[in-house]
Amino acid sequence: MLGDLVLPSPHYNLVGCCWVYKVRRRVDGFVERYKARLVAKDSFLFIRRTSGYVVLLLVYVDDLVITGLNPSTITNCVSSLCYVFACRDLGSIGFFLGMEVVRDNIVLCLSQQHYVVDLLRRFQLDACAPCATPFSSSKASQSSNDDLFPDVTLYRSMIGGLQYLTLTRSDTAFAVNEVAQRTVYSHST
Repeated sequence: MLGDLVLPSPHYNLVGCCWVYKVRRRVDGFVERYKARLVAKDSFLFIRRTSGYVVLLLVYVDDLVITGLNPSTITNCVSSLCYVFACRDLGSIGFFLGMEVVRDNIVLCLSQQHYVVDLLRRFQLDACAPCATPFSSSKASQSSNDDLFPDVTLYRSMIGGLQYLTLTRSDTAFAVNEVAQRTVYSHST
């Protein structure tokens, strides 16, 4: 018997988890190894208040971001985690989920500049000139014969990349939404 099911204690934060399986292959296609790991399902933000200081702990899959205003409190939190779990301190944050994190005194700024450059290169658009608005904000008639992007999978991948960009660039949300809707119209038949 594995044990009895009990109700969770209100004193603990429960984190859902799942197994992620990967197959690592060599260049010739031969399976080098199978890998499995248990990861958190979602992102969670934990807040720890001690001695008048606050430490924020963000968990996303198998990555942790720990921040706060007091360096010794952060160091103690990291030490406590590393004592209980197999982990390593990677130092100050530079990138997280494709976003560059830049510290200016006590302010953390998020930038997706590197992500944008990579996105433009991936879709061979890095030679294009920038413009304030890529098209008119008024509704244009959609021709049923439009086949502007014959590779639907690649187009959808581009739209997904642009949608991720709207996290830090909300000014692009309208244009990205319009392009995403036109995808449905031009490829639904």
